[in-house]
Amino acid sequence: AGDVIYVTNTDCNIKLKDTEITSDDADGALLCVVGNSASRGWGKKGANGGNADVLLENEKIKGNIIADDISMLNLTLKNTRWTGALSIDKNAAATDPKGTVNVKIDEGSSWALTGDSTVTTLENQVQRKSFIGVIILQ
Repeated sequence: AGDVIYVTNTDCNIKLKDTEITSDDADGALLCVVGNSASRGWGKKGANGGNADVLLENEKIKGNIIADDISMLNLTLKNTRWTGALSIDKNAAATDPKGTVNVKIDEGSSWALTGDSTVTTLENQVQRKSFIGVIILQ
């Protein structure tokens, strides 16, 4: 139970290739890039977000992605089918909320929205745009 991939108070590069992942846990996300309470000594509360560069290549994935407003996520889809939603959550303890979520989707990829989603930037090279739901550029 919980998040499949959890990033907090660190910088990281994540590359997944040729896999199939499904996250259907109601209490967890496929990918979560957020700050934390600092109760375990992981940075300073409100300023300890994660920074993740994520490349999904030849993937078939299902699940939601969550980032917060003190974290940075650069998500690139290459020949990947993703079913899920993406949200930028408010971190109540944020002292300087400047988080960003940037999404790039190549012509061989698709994103089937399962709910309204929020991103900072969206670079979509898909010729046929068939999004069901709303993508909010923040």
